[in-house]
Amino acid sequence: MTFNSMQLHKIWFAKKENKTQTVKTLDSGSLTFHHRHIVYEGAEHLLEIKNISSIKTLKDPHSFLRKWVEISFKKGKELKTFLFTQPQLWPWHSLVSRSQNLLQEFNRFKLRNPPQTAEIDAVILTPIEPELQAMIKQLEHVEAKKIPLGKAYYQGEIDTKDGRLNVAVLQTGSCLGNITAYSMEAAGFFKPKIMLLVGIAGGLKDVKLGDVVIGTKAYNYEMGKQFAHGFSARFEGFSYSLFALEQAKMVGRNPKWRNRIDYGKHNTMGFSKETIAVISGPIASGNKVIEDINNPIIRTIHKVYNDTVAVEMEAHGLSKVNQYYRHIQLLNIRGISDLIDNKTQTDQQGYQAIAAKNAAAFAAEFLASLEF
Repeated sequence: MTFNSMQLHKIWFAKKENKTQTVKTLDSGSLTFHHRHIVYEGAEHLLEIKNISSIKTLKDPHSFLRKWVEISFKKGKELKTFLFTQPQLWPWHSLVSRSQNLLQEFNRFKLRNPPQTAEIDAVILTPIEPELQAMIKQLEHVEAKKIPLGKAYYQGEIDTKDGRLNVAVLQTGSCLGNITAYSMEAAGFFKPKIMLLVGIAGGLKDVKLGDVVIGTKAYNYEMGKQFAHGFSARFEGFSYSLFALEQAKMVGRNPKWRNRIDYGKHNTMGFSKETIAVISGPIASGNKVIEDINNPIIRTIHKVYNDTVAVEMEAHGLSKVNQYYRHIQLLNIRGISDLIDNKTQTDQQGYQAIAAKNAAAFAAEFLASLEF
């Protein structure tokens, strides 16, 4: 798809005046620009790009608050459509000026023959490798796959009362930004009924090593203002889905979920799964690893978020999904791998692996209990 400068000028004028303009491309195709709509028609394929940022096209009533780009690719009788929730990949104001290399970008992202959207009931986000491996072992018929932009995920199944639940597991990396990016991408691509954040956390209140925490709320302890004399926190948080919370609490009251745990060689400390307690409470998150109970961050949490039971680096990253995909049930499940102090020592003793396996086992039992 190639153009000369005069053709690009005509298209830009059509955008500015909100008029329809069609020009022939140098590769014998044609490009039509409508208001908020671009169509390229070549000899073998048709490419359609829509900016639908102010149109309520989703079930989510808040979708009009979000900027969206819809891309349709047609070759013969085959038609594929994708809705991208991060339009900065192709900003609308620069789509026309970048039209000369647009098809190369699509080829690079493997959209010439894009895969079908997977039929996924539940998405599980796992920040680090031990959490990912622990979760995969709870699934059956696991396959490694990729979403359109190349991010790998694992698809598997969990038996439920009503049949089988299709599950996708992604490794996101730690930090709030990663969780925000991957959770929004997963929500838009998979369109799941439920999304879980499963992993480990540092215990802060009323927990011991190996316990499982069901997050009731997510706090962002780094939100605030930095003054010369110190940091002043500003409350920021959201609550998880009520249905998911109540179902998880029911699962936690029945110890049979522990039967899914297999520590294997990781249980060098002789940890007994019979001692695991399931606690529900708020979990605070931020982009820092905390290894000292006397850290100023801990003092801030005690002062502003004093009902926090655990801390980690990801939970509040789900806040965007909570805002824009209200129909998706959200839940955070954590295994306690340390108690802030002596974190390095407990990690060396294998409690990261133990906590990850505990959280994964509980998450699997929770999903198995669901009735959609």
